[in-house]
Amino acid sequence: MTRKSSRELILDATERVISRVGLAATTMSAVADEAGISKGGLFYHFTGKKELLLSIIDRFLARFNQRRRLIAAALPDSPLRPLKAYVYACFQVPERSPQPLPNLFTLLDDADLREKIRDHRLGLFSELAGSVGRPEWVAMVLFVTDGLWMADYCRLDSATTDLRDKIAGALSDLIAYYEKQVVLDQAGGVPPAAEAVSTMEDQPCGIRS
Repeated sequence: MTRKSSRELILDATERVISRVGLAATTMSAVADEAGISKGGLFYHFTGKKELLLSIIDRFLARFNQRRRLIAAALPDSPLRPLKAYVYACFQVPERSPQPLPNLFTLLDDADLREKIRDHRLGLFSELAGSVGRPEWVAMVLFVTDGLWMADYCRLDSATTDLRDKIAGALSDLIAYYEKQVVLDQAGGVPPAAEAVSTMEDQPCGIRS
């Protein structure tokens, strides 16, 4: 097992502090105490709380991207493989650990964080849409997953585990339908409207015209 760097251990400690006391009450002193280092040692690695928090966001996004790429590598080859991997990564439950990300979204008033999230989202959209050539498909899937992230942030009770499982299944069914359309397009075009509606009604997710 690879030994974690000092920066990684500090970020782990920061997540624990945020999960325990909340973002507003998290201080550099509290992080230093949690990490078992001096404040001077903490400031050697991070110039302040903002850099610390932005580094947590960077790490979260990097881990998410790694997870979806590992999933993609295990899926059968398909034009929609990147989109499938994204959906599976969104619903995959990671190892149990403190998850301070919803707290960090309160930093969206910060221009640097907004720009970081925006750049990541634009890059993701460009990557996924480019692999399919149908940006409206990708946008629909991203809007659904965005809504679930927001439900987490707002701590809404409507997004229960059972409902999430059903949403994940519905998205999988929708992507399966999209894949059929790719095959049809490659074979020479979209089917007549009546046939298209019939094909959609066959999907378990219950899509209707």
